[in-house]
Amino acid sequence: TVHGLREGDEYQFRIIALNKAGPSEPGQPSRPKEAKARFLPPKIDRKNLKDITVSAGDMLKFDANIIGEPPANVTWKFESVEIESKSDKTMMITNVPYNTKLVIRGCKRSDQGSYEVLAKNQCGKDMVTVNLRVI
Repeated sequence: TVHGLREGDEYQFRIIALNKAGPSEPGQPSRPKEAKARFLPPKIDRKNLKDITVSAGDMLKFDANIIGEPPANVTWKFESVEIESKSDKTMMITNVPYNTKLVIRGCKRSDQGSYEVLAKNQCGKDMVTVNLRVI
């Protein structure tokens, strides 16, 4: 454990073995590592998750960054039912560490309703609800 690091700064480390014979020569420097909290509940960035009205046939994209350590598991729901990407690619959900995207190509009136994104890790959870109106 290393103390006194500032979150967000990058650090490199060198290891020295210590035994009865004394300290070794320092090892090669590690790759740079960013200091970050190890245990942090998820928080969804709400900047791009606002209620929206689109015209039928338009493409819709919800894109949100998610902080939290360890990275959160993310699920999307439509009208309280969990949804996944569709094989015809009309709806695509992409979850990577620290980001989630929901894309609907060619919005239809049947896509209108309430969408929920839930981010959960061992430290907690966060949820945002967004309403979509299709005219």
